[in-house]
Amino acid sequence: MVNNMKNNKKTWLGAVFTFALVAIMGLTFAFKPVTSNNANRKAPVWYQYQLSTFTDAQVKNPFNYQRVSVEPGCDETENICSIQLENTGDNPTFDSSTEAALVAAQNHTSTPAPNIKMQD
Repeated sequence: MVNNMKNNKKTWLGAVFTFALVAIMGLTFAFKPVTSNNANRKAPVWYQYQLSTFTDAQVKNPFNYQRVSVEPGCDETENICSIQLENTGDNPTFDSSTEAALVAAQNHTSTPAPNIKMQD
């Protein structure tokens, strides 16, 4: 009988220890560390337009732009010169709203966004 009580006690201690270990591991891995949106953002860079012709299809094609190390000097008049976006490598990545903004700026149907520079 005494031997049986010792085994029962060991079984309970083992079960409690296992439960506590699983609970601690669960709490440890249940939460992600907090990251700031600003830490994940890449610094904006300028991409300069490389062609001398300005059709809608050309203006919204990201492969017609090349990353430059400094802000381009543009005359700010007639045609697309450059655009400032998050750094995505040598060529920018455009979403549909960026494409629409570039075409609208080139066709003079809206005032260019602050990140779009025009040239003569």
